[in-house]
Amino acid sequence: MILCCAATGPVRGEDTSADKETDPTILANIEKFRDWKFGLFIHWGPCTQWDAPIAWPLSPSQTWARADDLP
Repeated sequence: MILCCAATGPVRGEDTSADKETDPTILANIEKFRDWKFGLFIHWGPCTQWDAPIAWPLSPSQTWARADDLP
């Protein structure tokens, strides 16, 4: 595991400055975007209106979706 992490890490002497933004206008816009919370993901589906579970295997009527019933 440690060997895999070490092998995929940055290469020695690699310049990572291209990954860092320094323009104050862009940094301000990034901060505003983070404050808007656009990264929040909420999933809504019709099953929420029917008081049904979102996961099909949890629904008692959906026996085809249960791993326990597989041959």
